[in-house]
Amino acid sequence: EGGVVIAGGTYSTNFPVSKSASQTTNKGDFDVFAAKFTPAGTRVWSSYFGGFGLDYANSVSVNAEGQIIIAGYTESANFPVTKDGAQPVYGGGQFDMFVLKLNPGGVPVWGTYFGGSKEDRALSVTSDPSGRVIVSGYTESQNFPATLNAFQKKLGGGLDGAILELNGKGAVVWASFLGGKALDIINDNVVDGAGNILVTGHTE
Repeated sequence: EGGVVIAGGTYSTNFPVSKSASQTTNKGDFDVFAAKFTPAGTRVWSSYFGGFGLDYANSVSVNAEGQIIIAGYTESANFPVTKDGAQPVYGGGQFDMFVLKLNPGGVPVWGTYFGGSKEDRALSVTSDPSGRVIVSGYTESQNFPATLNAFQKKLGGGLDGAILELNGKGAVVWASFLGGKALDIINDNVVDGAGNILVTGHTE
């Protein structure tokens, strides 16, 4: 159907949300916002998404079915995750990653935290035609929930890249650290035509 979807963060208590928004008020210090526009620039909908703390969206992706996946970070223990999310409880520390899937009308389908007891941030999200959701960023949590099939199961240093795959229903397929002894961050990821995941970032 075309159009544009944007997401970010706002301090504003009067951000122009639509009457049918999933969340019509700013619940805390800094909330996620998302908005959808037609190809001509007419707003279809806009909404807050957040809890009592700081919540920020770093990346947004639209899949082949028009569903919207937003990823970022939150310090809110009441961020609007769903009970069936991969991690329905805040992991602790300064921030946790969050991943939120919306239907084309902006209504949440599922949402989850992902993180450990220190700082975890999602910087990029990609969805591919098969429905996979690839999230990347960084973590300083030794107990970041890496899976048994991870290619790096332990924190390599002070700050490691972090990458995970969720299926279309929000279940974790795998999650891994990616880093050495110093600072490592994954800034972005893409999926190529063969389904391979490519990442880019920086390292000390």
